[in-house]
Amino acid sequence: MTNTTLLPNEGLFIGRARTSDRSHPLVVTVRDGTVFDITLSMAPTVRDVCEMPDPAGYVQAARGEPIGSLDAIAANSFQAAR
Repeated sequence: MTNTTLLPNEGLFIGRARTSDRSHPLVVTVRDGTVFDITLSMAPTVRDVCEMPDPAGYVQAARGEPIGSLDAIAANSFQAAR
């Protein structure tokens, strides 16, 4: 299995990422190859975001905190690479 990260040039992305300092997954989005934590108390899970009246608008407007590059995070997701 390879570590190539491919996303379309256009799109709005939402996902989950785990970090060693949090017990629950973060709600994340990808912008220009960087993964941003957009977890908030009003939307602590991807399900909560998806149940909002305008989930795409929420993800687009969320500022978030950068947590790393998509390639680095994807590479770390393979057990053998850790």
